Amino acid sequence: MTHASNFNKLKQIDLNSIIFFVAYMKYRKISIVSAVLKCSNSTVSIMLHRFCLNFDDAVFERRSRNLTPTPFAFDLLIKCDDITSIMCDLFLDYSVIDASLG
Repeated sequence: MTHASNFNKLKQIDLNSIIFFVAYMKYRKISIVSAVLKCSNSTVSIMLHRFCLNFDDAVFERRSRNLTPTPFAFDLLIKCDDITSIMCDLFLDYSVIDASLG
């Protein structure tokens, strides 16, 4: 259960940025992520930047034109992948929605 004092911190986190992070970690190319998520390359970059602002440690290192995940990024991926799985189960499992309307 989330403590009330954490709600203000949590409301500042853009949950969409987690989706962009997980997608980038899977495909490792901004152009592929933009095609998969049907958005522009700049949107992907902005969302990754927004995601990184939530942490004091570096998530990516820029090498020439590529973003290279840091070890911290791989640690985050485990947790963020769990979050996106839960979101899919909750919002995309229509049998749960239909049962609740029952």
